[in-house]
Amino acid sequence: MSASTTDAVAAAYGPVAAVLRTENEDDALRLANATEYGLAASIFTRDLGRALRFSRALRAGVAFVNAATVEAETHLPFGGIGASGNGSRDTGLAALETYTEGKTTCRAPPGTVLEPVASEQVAP
Repeated sequence: MSASTTDAVAAAYGPVAAVLRTENEDDALRLANATEYGLAASIFTRDLGRALRFSRALRAGVAFVNAATVEAETHLPFGGIGASGNGSRDTGLAALETYTEGKTTCRAPPGTVLEPVASEQVAP
């Protein structure tokens, strides 16, 4: 399969793996980032430092090292990049920002006597 093959760059949902031979790590990163999709990626290597460097430069919402992309960690933020994402991160604490609206409520210290405030009528 070549990098120009549609199957190599399309978003596939199923047990599919596009395997492409590259000249070096930079070439592999260029190919990996050449797609408009970026939900998840797997990096297979014996060198953890290399995997972490590659992951930092990889345009994917989640990167797995020596594991398949189906092992999502539900306690961690999850979401895609590019055509695979909508800008939010689901699950984990990040989901609170997506699905909730914060509000700050202040109250007077205990024992404080509050003076009544005159109300105004506002026309609709």
